[in-house]
Amino acid sequence: MRDKTEIQMIKSEDIRDVQIIMNPGEEYESNTKAVIKITTKRPVGEGFSGRLEAQSSAKRSFGHNESANINYRKGGLDIFGEGLYQSEREKSYYSGTTDFTFQDKAYDLYNSSTVSDNFTCYLYKVGFNYVFPNGQSMGAYYHYVGAPNHFKNIGGQYDKIDGEVRNEMNNDIYMDSRSAGHIASLYYDGLFAKKYTLHFDGTVLHSRLHDNNLTEVNYLNTNNQVIVSAFTYRQSTLYAGKLWFKMSIGTGKFIIGTEDSYTLDNQKYIMENKEVSTYVPSSKNLNKQGSFAAFTSYDYKWSKISINIGLRWEYVHFDYFENDVKNSEASPRNNSLSPDISLSYDMNDKTSMSLSFKKSIVRPDYSSIRSSLVYAGPYEVEGGNPLLKPSTVSDCSYLFSWKDLQFNLSYNYLKDTDIYIKEHFSNEQPILIFHPKNANMHGLSTSFSYSPTLGLWKPSTTIGIDKHWLSYNGQSFNKPIFNYSMKNIFTLPSDFVITADLTGSTEGNDRVTIMLPSWSVDLAIRKSFLNKKLQVNLAFMDLFKTRNEGWKMKVSDVMRNRIVNGDTRQFLLTVSYLFNSAQSKYKGKNVAAEEIKRL
Repeated sequence: MRDKTEIQMIKSEDIRDVQIIMNPGEEYESNTKAVIKITTKRPVGEGFSGRLEAQSSAKRSFGHNESANINYRKGGLDIFGEGLYQSEREKSYYSGTTDFTFQDKAYDLYNSSTVSDNFTCYLYKVGFNYVFPNGQSMGAYYHYVGAPNHFKNIGGQYDKIDGEVRNEMNNDIYMDSRSAGHIASLYYDGLFAKKYTLHFDGTVLHSRLHDNNLTEVNYLNTNNQVIVSAFTYRQSTLYAGKLWFKMSIGTGKFIIGTEDSYTLDNQKYIMENKEVSTYVPSSKNLNKQGSFAAFTSYDYKWSKISINIGLRWEYVHFDYFENDVKNSEASPRNNSLSPDISLSYDMNDKTSMSLSFKKSIVRPDYSSIRSSLVYAGPYEVEGGNPLLKPSTVSDCSYLFSWKDLQFNLSYNYLKDTDIYIKEHFSNEQPILIFHPKNANMHGLSTSFSYSPTLGLWKPSTTIGIDKHWLSYNGQSFNKPIFNYSMKNIFTLPSDFVITADLTGSTEGNDRVTIMLPSWSVDLAIRKSFLNKKLQVNLAFMDLFKTRNEGWKMKVSDVMRNRIVNGDTRQFLLTVSYLFNSAQSKYKGKNVAAEEIKRL
């Protein structure tokens, strides 16, 4: 699946089977936990086919998006194109407090703000696919995404120092940003002698980002004004390729392959305020990374037992430059060996279980390892951490299913996972910094679900617990979160489908942050016309407006509380038209997907 429209274009009557792969092999990304594999019936549809869709949303403001997916098929050749335009506006209300101690004085900061976010996105995609008479295929596409964004934060704040009000201010932030991304991808897939498969995927990505940031701080009690203007520029380039060979050995499948990539990420931050530049200076960051991986796996099925054994070796060569000077301490060379093993047992067609262990490497986002700082107000800066280490994730999972019941238990250990904390930035000024650090954490999650089919009604009830153990700076952050959901699908005559969902969670720790309890109700009704070619969908999201964000964080002497009255309740009207349905024959797969996410 390259995007969600590929799922939307598949009719249920065109599906042959659906397979859930709980322990995917090495041909997928190393940290992929599960795969849903949908096999369709023999595709039909010479000539033009496609999907047209329009959606309107009503929140505190109105939004809309329109999209079209068109495919032309002649024999083994497919030429396809996609276009999307989206315009959204959101308005949210924030309030919070920040308390800390500096030079034996107690600082209590109170703030509130109104945030307006105007977001626009336009997307274009063109490509082709060709299936040769011998079953081999190849294809390529070009993908462009542009996203201008206008952000405004109008806020007020007053400060108490040792219980006395010292400053009252208006703190307004304006940001205009423009991003653009270009992706070119190609693939080749060949089947030889009905048992050998050779597959190649290649990707080239180039993206750029330009931010203009203006902060105005007006001190009401002194009539003093501070204007901070800053600019962010960023360009990223990625070259990636993946080649693997698969062959059948008895009732098993053997895979061997390589996945390699080269990344160049260039970031520049320019601070124009001379006073602020004494502690938030202009800076340049350049990241260069070469990644080379080899992987192999063997999947064997014997009677009711299936076993998969995989191994991935990866070498990463990373160079980090700060203001054109290489930082050797932040330029590591890493070797890693990641095993993957799973065992499944199907007792009968209604009962099965599986046990798996998987190790993977998760590297931090490139924005998280920058050395540059960003001015966020008179008492706060935000930054990255060039010394942030990759995280090693070891995961052991057990799954048991019987008829409509399913039980899942998972234990994981995360070495050097990243946590975002707020702490003192300087011993000279009462300024805090919000940035990432490394910490070790292990966690346990379990869930139990029941999904029967009762005539026209299919309910699904799930309860679960997420519990982790994390210590940082002598503090423990171990409070569990209980999750629950009750989802319902009603399939009615005359092609009506109604869904009603209740989801929620209790208060608990997400890393060092305590998330406050939250719950919401979503309702939708869908009606199909013209033999399911035309669909009209009405949805009411967060009906009672309870899906608001609230959290609190206390690390050492710094305490932060925040409540967000978000723009979560909305009404959606979606109209889509599907003509001459034909499933995609494109066999290209994701390559360096995690590296793209890091960018």
